[in-house]
Amino acid sequence: GCRTLADWSFIGSTTLEQISIDGVTSIGEDCFYYCTSLKSIVIPDGVAELNGAVFGYCLSLEEVKLPATIWKLGDHCFYSCAKLNKIDLPEGLTTLGDQCFYNCVSLLEMNLPQTITEIGDQAIGYYTPSDSKDNTAKKIDRLHVYNAGSNVGAAKVNSQIVHVHTPHFYLRLVYHVIS
Repeated sequence: GCRTLADWSFIGSTTLEQISIDGVTSIGEDCFYYCTSLKSIVIPDGVAELNGAVFGYCLSLEEVKLPATIWKLGDHCFYSCAKLNKIDLPEGLTTLGDQCFYNCVSLLEMNLPQTITEIGDQAIGYYTPSDSKDNTAKKIDRLHVYNAGSNVGAAKVNSQIVHVHTPHFYLRLVYHVIS
């Protein structure tokens, strides 16, 4: 069977609603970019990283299941997946790239695993309003992020995620902790 999906394999496949990629262990950059009808996807065990805008502009994508083997979600991975509302980030995941979940306006709750060590610029909790004239990023106000690695345990934190690049960032993850 197929083990590798090359860069841009399904780019712009606007009628693709569902696909099974069982057995695949490598997914190329921008593989499903602009697959505007894709509703859900299960990333199989063995896949370690998703680089580039693999699911960028998958405007109908609501649910993603990630494997325990994943350690990196790269820059723009789920960029503008406006309907994405369910994704569980597994223990072992260390990296969320720049703008990983940018414009994911339906994703209002996230659990960060204890293993996260890097969160890129505007990775979580930012969007550009459709009526914006200058494309300025705004914060998603209703977002709740639960951080399993902090000293405050599964504390609820607001959307003011800071740009962090240090492995010991848990106490500096947010500006405000809500009890």
